[in-house]
Amino acid sequence: MPFHPSLLPTPFVTVSKSALLRNMNAMSEIMQAHPAVRLRPHVKTHKCVEISKLSLTVGGASGLCFQVLDELEPHIKRILEFDKSKGKLDFMLTSSVVGPIKLKRLKDLIELSEDTALISVLVDDVANLQQLVDLKIPIGIFIEIDVGQNRCGVNVSTSSGLQTVESLARTILDPSNKLQYRGLHAYQGALQHVRVKSERSSLVQSQSVATAAKVNSHLLSLNPPINSPLITGAGTGSFLHELSGGVHNEVQPGSYVFMDTDYLANSSPPPFEHSLWILGTVLSNATGRACCDIGSKAVDLVSGVPKFTNGMTSEYFTDVVYESGGDEHGVLNPTHPNVQAMSVGDLVYSVPCHIDPTVNLHSEIAVIGDSGDVEDIWEIHRSCGR
Repeated sequence: MPFHPSLLPTPFVTVSKSALLRNMNAMSEIMQAHPAVRLRPHVKTHKCVEISKLSLTVGGASGLCFQVLDELEPHIKRILEFDKSKGKLDFMLTSSVVGPIKLKRLKDLIELSEDTALISVLVDDVANLQQLVDLKIPIGIFIEIDVGQNRCGVNVSTSSGLQTVESLARTILDPSNKLQYRGLHAYQGALQHVRVKSERSSLVQSQSVATAAKVNSHLLSLNPPINSPLITGAGTGSFLHELSGGVHNEVQPGSYVFMDTDYLANSSPPPFEHSLWILGTVLSNATGRACCDIGSKAVDLVSGVPKFTNGMTSEYFTDVVYESGGDEHGVLNPTHPNVQAMSVGDLVYSVPCHIDPTVNLHSEIAVIGDSGDVEDIWEIHRSCGR
């Protein structure tokens, strides 16, 4: 039975289902103008099986990507709930799987879903690739290349780096191995929040796009040539620029389903709206300031502080300044009349600066319908990075 959000035990993640679907529809419309490019949304944003199912059924997604096994495993265990009318599900881990415990866990998940899903991982290391070969199970492999973030990926700025990519690809393509070469992973996360559109576009073209094109051209020049079926990467802040670059034929945005304040702070942001708010409750106004229960255990503060809104809208209270009051408390400065008027027990709505780690602090999503009532509760499968 639907119920009013005031009955939720705050702090609580709330999502407007209508806004969520509008964001998915907006992305689908963008992708329809690029029919040669696949959409593979990133699950690390929401970590929620129900949202993944919506992405694949109404959101135009061809597959899904996950950052870690903790995000993938719940999807495999609930694999029977997914629509498989178009064939096997296409799931990719956008990270390398390293260490005996994780490799065993990966093997178990692949064996559990072998008939219903193709699971792919990233590699940038010869020894790690051999560990995957030794599992003797069918695995999709993307070769990760460094396109400027200096994080993971083969350094392809030198001839030896290009030779490493070639060696990895030939091992993957060896018919004696049970591996499938999926292509190149070319993602530059550091460019997602370059504020000025022209600068962001220029950097994407000179780093992500140019580097991917260079490696792809090298592989195609070999005898025999190595074709990379997919060149994948991009995020919510940059995917429009990868689309215009003409090299990537798959993009991986994730935050667009919710949208945080950091992405909307970019100039000319993509056409998405807030669909997620952290609902809190005013605990005290004894000091003349509203103290709520949205502390550092409820919202990520590393990238910046949340903004407060007039209900579940994008109307920011521009004069409200959030200050961390510790783990369980957030303090709102009293310069805005709405703050001064708040009473103990009043609800407050905040939009995080960074969605992904904020969602990871919670275990459930309250789905809000057009009536304003809670219509459903969806589980969040939190991860500590395993």
